[in-house]
Amino acid sequence: MSNSIPTQLINRILWCDCARGMRVLPDGCVPMTLTSPPYDSIRQYGGHEFEFERIARELYRVTMIGGVVVWIVQEQIIDGSETGTSSYQRLYFRDLGFTLHHTMAMQPHGTLHHHAVRYGGPLQYAFVLAKGRPRSITLLKDRPNKHRRRTRTFTQRISNGQLQRQRPYTTQDVGVRGPIWFYATGRHVATERYTNIHPARMSEDIARDHIISWSRPGDLIFDPLCGVGTVPKMALLTGRHYLGMEINGPYWVTALRRLADARKVPTQ
Repeated sequence: MSNSIPTQLINRILWCDCARGMRVLPDGCVPMTLTSPPYDSIRQYGGHEFEFERIARELYRVTMIGGVVVWIVQEQIIDGSETGTSSYQRLYFRDLGFTLHHTMAMQPHGTLHHHAVRYGGPLQYAFVLAKGRPRSITLLKDRPNKHRRRTRTFTQRISNGQLQRQRPYTTQDVGVRGPIWFYATGRHVATERYTNIHPARMSEDIARDHIISWSRPGDLIFDPLCGVGTVPKMALLTGRHYLGMEINGPYWVTALRRLADARKVPTQ
């Protein structure tokens, strides 16, 4: 079905430019990528160049059939309007051959953006890009049902035009989560204070929930822009393997420390 990632790269975080680092990976070897690229010029990340198109092409090459890339990104607002960068990236991935399986919104709790010409700040998107039909989907069920534990009946119109009563069913306590995920920000995104070295860490909750949703236990989770190691950490804690790449030296050192600490935590 796919080639294998070299054993020496499994459960490693490499200090490298990912556009070049991915060249060592075989075609079709990655079941899931989860990453968050720089958001335009909102923050500085050590002055390193972000080569989106090269990275996107390599991601398509290394993704296995049935694999997914979860690309978490946000627009920058300039003069009250959005740059359109995330829209360009989404369509570029489609033109490479990815299926636009799902577009989701990651909404921080309690964050207020005051704008004179907008209803708040830009949305943070999670583009779920698939190479063919996703091989693994586990939809999270934690949305409380309004009519939970009620027995309900319904009718269905059959081919002769008559209504036929269907078997009663009992509504479950919780249903499938919607496409907008709410999560904490600030100090709540990570349990290690030393990760504050990074100006825009991914929420551990978001990383965990995407990993569970789009991969299987034992899969390898790849993050080519892994920062201080949120995705590798949550892959480890959910019973997956990981491979990370990071070009910024201080972030890479912090990620190594974080994974060393995470290995002391029991896996789920």
